[in-house]
Amino acid sequence: MKVESEHFVLLAIVCYIAFFSHPPPSFVTMVLGHPIGQLLVLVGIVYAYMKNPLIGLFLGIAYLVSSSSLEFMDESKQPKEEKPQPKSGAPKVDMAQIGKLAQMLGKGSKLPTQKGSDVTQKPPETNQVKAHVDPKVTEKFTPF
Repeated sequence: MKVESEHFVLLAIVCYIAFFSHPPPSFVTMVLGHPIGQLLVLVGIVYAYMKNPLIGLFLGIAYLVSSSSLEFMDESKQPKEEKPQPKSGAPKVDMAQIGKLAQMLGKGSKLPTQKGSDVTQKPPETNQVKAHVDPKVTEKFTPF
């Protein structure tokens, strides 16, 4: 295979995309920061594509990776909006009803309980089922 200058250009573009595009160099940021610079870069990419489509394609990828227009918004520059808190589905507590309930029960009295509800009983015994294993039958495994 014959090595041509196009291969070195492609190698340089791929190295730029892989190693230098995150973050892009200050010169590239300065050029792509102005609309005229972006226009000149896009015209250069189209010209390179007309000469060699593969180089033009990789230059387009390098432009997209280095362009600041694809970066996410900066949260510090955005106005902060307060999100409304979701309303809970629980009903509001009526303190008057709680006060009436407390007066009905009296101070220091316990809630009414069923007689013998605090006594625990042993669960009924069940017969345990034993698995039947025939000692004459053994499992045979085959190696794979």
